[in-house]
Amino acid sequence: MPFVTIPANVWTAVVTTTEDTAIQNRGGRTVYVTTVATGGLGISEGIALGPDQAIAVVSGKSVSVASPSVEGQIFYVGV
Repeated sequence: MPFVTIPANVWTAVVTTTEDTAIQNRGGRTVYVTTVATGGLGISEGIALGPDQAIAVVSGKSVSVASPSVEGQIFYVGV
């Protein structure tokens, strides 16, 4: 069950899913999750996950996470 630290104000590649995968925000602030290229995205674009919220991502997707203003932490696991 990997935990990943997300630096503030930058999109961070987290995982390329090989199975359906739950992504959970384990930090104290909202983070943003996307499966699209992040080159032109603002920091607060994507799916917003508040603290302890999670989403499921289907297999075969590259997942990136951004944490505005403060360092964050996410957790992911196959489901």
